Amino acid sequence: MIENGAVLVARKLQDSDIWFKPDKWLKIWLYILIEVNHKDTKRFSRGSAFFQFDLVHLKTKATHDEYKKCICWLKRCKMVSTKRSTRGMTIIVLNYDKYQTLDNYRSTTESTSHGTREAPEKHSDKQVCKNDKNDISVADATEVSFKPNDYDYFLKSKQRHIQIIGLYAKHRELNIPTLEEAKGVIKRHSKPAAALKDCSDQQLEDTFCYLDSIVINGRVQPWTLEAVARHIDTFK
Repeated sequence: MIENGAVLVARKLQDSDIWFKPDKWLKIWLYILIEVNHKDTKRFSRGSAFFQFDLVHLKTKATHDEYKKCICWLKRCKMVSTKRSTRGMTIIVLNYDKYQTLDNYRSTTESTSHGTREAPEKHSDKQVCKNDKNDISVADATEVSFKPNDYDYFLKSKQRHIQIIGLYAKHRELNIPTLEEAKGVIKRHSKPAAALKDCSDQQLEDTFCYLDSIVINGRVQPWTLEAVARHIDTFK
């Protein structure tokens, strides 16, 4: 018996977007697939696990910059989601069950056309990872109903600075239980958000991920939209 189990790697991985990214990104992606839980545990659900950069570097030889840029890209492409902590992050592989279930690779029309790859279907970055524009045309956020932690309340606004506050709130997973709290968040962050109104969603997300990666004395440092404004030029 082969120790440590196995993961499924579809042949069409070579046609996916990540295949054409920097080599270390593919190595990081495969390492994530290998390390996440194959079944639910008390701490982590199937398809998720806790990661620290030091161990990722040891196993992949990726630099800190390569790691954070890869994670940013994987998040934009809806391949993973993350939850930050002081000493690392929990990474959740999206659609893990679909791509790590052997029955989905059986020789049927459905599995042949849709179930044979871990990464998303091959598209250009513009199609798969496009996140530069918000094309939603709906009522201003202050005019729509609010549900606890419903970040769409901000993202569907016609005002760019409120959309940016929504991106920030969603990324930081801010707890916003009431409408009054939501209005308070807008009031507190309107000034720095307005200074970022000409930045694309991708530039903002890249900067968010960069700030997430700053660790001092083993702890991830908290940050605000003011910090985003100071570092955004790096990603323009």
